[in-house]
Amino acid sequence: MKRFYWQGLPVLNKFIIRGCRCVLAFMIILTFFDVILRNLGHPITGSMEFIQYGGSIVFGFSIPYGTMLGLPGHCLMLVTAKLSPEKKR
Repeated sequence: MKRFYWQGLPVLNKFIIRGCRCVLAFMIILTFFDVILRNLGHPITGSMEFIQYGGSIVFGFSIPYGTMLGLPGHCLMLVTAKLSPEKKR
């Protein structure tokens, strides 16, 4: 079972990274059109919520991906530095 898990991990990883790329592209396009339409007087309703949800998806999947590649976790250190000592445990 463990061998099957490690063989399927790269496939799952590629699927997640492609999904994050699509979400990031959607966020860029949505922001672009929202800025243009806002200047014309017709902003896109709810665009900030979509940007926030997309950012949380991209950030949420980027930390495990970086950890799997063995990259240093400076982002995690910044997040955990803001927590109170009771919550760090």
